[in-house]
Amino acid sequence: MNADDAFKKLDANSDGSISKDEFTKGIDQLRTRFASMGRPERAALGARGPGAAGLRGPQALAERFKRLDKNADGKLSKDEVPAAVWERISQADANNDGAVTKEEAENHFKQRLGLPKPEKSKPKPDTSKPKPEKK
Repeated sequence: MNADDAFKKLDANSDGSISKDEFTKGIDQLRTRFASMGRPERAALGARGPGAAGLRGPQALAERFKRLDKNADGKLSKDEVPAAVWERISQADANNDGAVTKEEAENHFKQRLGLPKPEKSKPKPDTSKPKPEKK
């Protein structure tokens, strides 16, 4: 299915735009289809857990990360996430230690979206002391 076909399928009333309701119904249909195919891990992807309703971007990633981090060590490892999730998230393992930190995940997904990586914080010049006057 190409993008045009997917758009037409989601645009239930054929008005040329996809409403929030149409989008939500489309996502629900995908989840149902994945679940019926015996792929519960795919059906759960994107599903919002308690407290995550309406979150987007970094907040959503933080909530999802917290939910997946079963041992609360601040890292995701292969044994904590479904295989399909690990296949994607393991690409973010920048230091190849077999675990993905929240920072590695954020940087990876920002890079995939074409967003700049956060800069390391640079020390700010001390402006509390007045500079001596030049003579």
